[in-house]
Amino acid sequence: MTDNQAAEHDLLSQVRLLAFEGLIPAAQVGEPPDLAWLPLAQLAVDGRYQRKAGSETSKALIRRIAENFDWRKFAPIVVAKSETRADRYLVIDGQHRCLGAAAHGGIEMLPCWVVAAAQVKEQAGVFIGVNRDRSIVQPLSLYRAALAAGDAEALAIDECCRAAGVTVVYALTMKGGKTELPPRATQAVSTLKQQMQRHGAPIVTAALSVLAEAYPAKPNQLRGSMISAVAEVLVKHGERVDRVRLAKVLSDRDANQLAAAAKNVKELLSCSTTAAMAEALIRDYDKGLPDVRRIMPPRAADATRAPAPLPVSTIEPPSRARLMAGR
Repeated sequence: MTDNQAAEHDLLSQVRLLAFEGLIPAAQVGEPPDLAWLPLAQLAVDGRYQRKAGSETSKALIRRIAENFDWRKFAPIVVAKSETRADRYLVIDGQHRCLGAAAHGGIEMLPCWVVAAAQVKEQAGVFIGVNRDRSIVQPLSLYRAALAAGDAEALAIDECCRAAGVTVVYALTMKGGKTELPPRATQAVSTLKQQMQRHGAPIVTAALSVLAEAYPAKPNQLRGSMISAVAEVLVKHGERVDRVRLAKVLSDRDANQLAAAAKNVKELLSCSTTAAMAEALIRDYDKGLPDVRRIMPPRAADATRAPAPLPVSTIEPPSRARLMAGR
């Protein structure tokens, strides 16, 4: 048996292995749908329950579909026959795919799954069922598939992790009745992707390396917030940062303790969580260091802190002479 054959799982065998105890299958499965190729000109959307596609998010998705159109990645549109026009079909699921195909300009017919739902109430029910009863693909699953597809960005993230001695894990381990993220492991692929786009591979690799050095045997540390905070410190103060010391400072606190310290900083400075964690980390780093080795020199550090309230003893009430002079 080849590796490819071993990786393929027969669906019927998988269902038997899952062993759904007490499962009661639906008694009524409805009328089987028809698969038909329909002209774009015959497709319409019922605005009584469908979302409008005019937002910036929708427009970006439609553009992406049009610019990357590929029949291998195009799932059939779910439609129902219109009650008012015999030559019209109403889109229940797949509005953005339809608009992306229309924006492409070279697509005239679409594969459609024609379901029996004549009334708008039935169509809305199908819309709810189709969008509710599906498993949302998580970032980890997308990343794993992207690696298998040879996606350049996913491969670059994998290379950064390998260089830092960090592993992306797809499942947490069970220990003492609790799940945990193993040492030198992360699931924060969305954060890694974001940091890669913002700062590039060298910063991502450096941030991961510092965290791996700080917590070589401690679980639950390489979280997205920790990666972002270390990256922020390296980006803003890279030349002043001794990475060995930074790892040592991190090792004296765990992710929960740093998050707690950052909460106080965030309230004081009204900044983002990442900025607050970076500031808390810098304050720990600078403790006990001479000015020349600090990340933030005293004056710069003081500028980031809220001004201290004026002592009550220094506030003098105005004298009668001063009051009279102001008349």
